[in-house]
Amino acid sequence: MRLTIILFLIYCFICPVKSYSQKKEQSIRELLVVMHQDSLTNKVLKASITPLLLIEQDLIKREWMRAKFVDAAPRIEEMNRKFVKNEVVPVYDRHFTHREVKGLIRFYTSKVGKKFLSVTPSMTGELMKILMEKYLPEMRSAILSN
Repeated sequence: MRLTIILFLIYCFICPVKSYSQKKEQSIRELLVVMHQDSLTNKVLKASITPLLLIEQDLIKREWMRAKFVDAAPRIEEMNRKFVKNEVVPVYDRHFTHREVKGLIRFYTSKVGKKFLSVTPSMTGELMKILMEKYLPEMRSAILSN
């Protein structure tokens, strides 16, 4: 009888924790869908490739690199889906409470949040281009001069 009571008490304490954890994980997955996390990463990568290619001075090599990127795009997208599914949820779980995740969902479903998501890839590409054109030469010479 004691064993039954002990098992019942353990069950009562463990099940709500597991249930909460599952609810939080579901909320994180909802957040990632709302954020279009898988496509957002792909868009950022695509927006960033042009400034990265600008570093290459040799036009033939630049076009070869661009073609390689296009060829690899489907594999990169599949790796990205796997990354989001297997790695992103645990990281969000460690860094955000369930309440914060719900707040992020509210933000990203708002008008401002939707705009933020829509302009992030182009902003990233623009910033990468500025970084590569204005700051990379100075960074490169600072590294090489040491």
